[in-house]
Amino acid sequence: MDFIFNKNQGLKKNLMIKIFFLILGLIHIGIGAALFVLSNVGSDPFNVFMQGISNHTILTIGMANSMVSLIWFVIIFFVSRKYIRLGTIFSVFILGPMIDLAMFIFSPIINNELPLSMRIVTMLIGCNIIALGVAIVYNVNLGMVPNDIMSVMIAEKTKFQFRWVRITYDVSIVIIGFLMGGVFGIGTIICAVLTGPLIQFFMPISKKYITRFLTEKL
Repeated sequence: MDFIFNKNQGLKKNLMIKIFFLILGLIHIGIGAALFVLSNVGSDPFNVFMQGISNHTILTIGMANSMVSLIWFVIIFFVSRKYIRLGTIFSVFILGPMIDLAMFIFSPIINNELPLSMRIVTMLIGCNIIALGVAIVYNVNLGMVPNDIMSVMIAEKTKFQFRWVRITYDVSIVIIGFLMGGVFGIGTIICAVLTGPLIQFFMPISKKYITRFLTEKL
């Protein structure tokens, strides 16, 4: 009985630690996305779409993110709910407000008045922060954000290769967002090229630090 009790306590502790790191990872993604937007040299693909929606509604970029994430969540729930986990739910309610909060905090110092070189540096910092956040979220293994699940689900249902589905999905939302007034630029291209390698770089680093706090290893 003591063994079972201790094991259950360990599992609960691990879950709470993972939730902490999940929230930390989502906060990183939100801050990174905000820096991308504020740099105004091209947002990451999803937020080009969010900027477009924001331009044509009363919604902030963060509110648009929450709205679209919730719509994607509902679609996923009815089409392939097996992908929905705790991290998916958390992301719907954390990412949008975090983007708006970070934009509110940083907008007085990061804006179009900065030299272009400084805005590019800001965008690169944002890219690294997003990649670190994604690596943390992936390593806690509590589920993907709805935007990422959509590509996986479409690939599963259509039987097309995931990489082509993801490319088509990202290009489509960038085009739609750009046509609606979202900022497409060098930052968007750099994000597409660098994010994957940066996530790969941060994966073992974040896994190492998360594992230190767990009673059972990842």
